[in-house]
Amino acid sequence: MVDIKKYLWIIPIFSAIIAVIAILTPVAYVLYTGGGLYFWLWALNIRTNTSEIWFNTDTLALVGAVLETFVIVLAILILISTVLKIRNKGINLRKVKILWLFCGILLIIAPIGYIIGGQFYATNFWNTYSPGFGVIGLFIAATLAIIEIFIYKDKKSF
Repeated sequence: MVDIKKYLWIIPIFSAIIAVIAILTPVAYVLYTGGGLYFWLWALNIRTNTSEIWFNTDTLALVGAVLETFVIVLAILILISTVLKIRNKGINLRKVKILWLFCGILLIIAPIGYIIGGQFYATNFWNTYSPGFGVIGLFIAATLAIIEIFIYKDKKSF
C-alpha cells in the first residue's frame, strides 16, 4: 500500500505551479463585441480586436506591477526551496511551516493589492472588468500553502 505521507511535498510544489500560471494569465478582462481587453498583474495589456499590446506606464500601475510580481516570485522561490530542503532533510519542520504561512500571506497580499489598486486606477474597475485566473489562482495557491501547514504533523511525514 502506498504511504500518502511520502508524497505530501507535492502540495507546495503544486501551489508554486498555480502561482506561476496565475502570473502568466490575465488578472482582469472584459469581453465586448468583436474582442476583449485583458490586463496582467505585471502591467501588460492586450486589446484583441486591434491586436494592440502595451505596458501600462502609469506610476501606480508600474509600482504595483513590480511590487506584486516581486512578492509572488519570492513566494514561489520559497515554496520550491523549502520542498527541496524537505526532500534533502535539511530544514526544521517548524521553520518550514512558518515559511509556508509567510508564502500564503504573500500570495494573498499580491492580488489584494491589485484589487485595491484597480479601484484607485479606474472608478468602478471591478464593476467593468471580470477577475481572471491571475487573481483567483493566487488565492488558490495561498490556500494550498496554508493548508500544507496543517497537513504536516511530524517529521516522519517526510
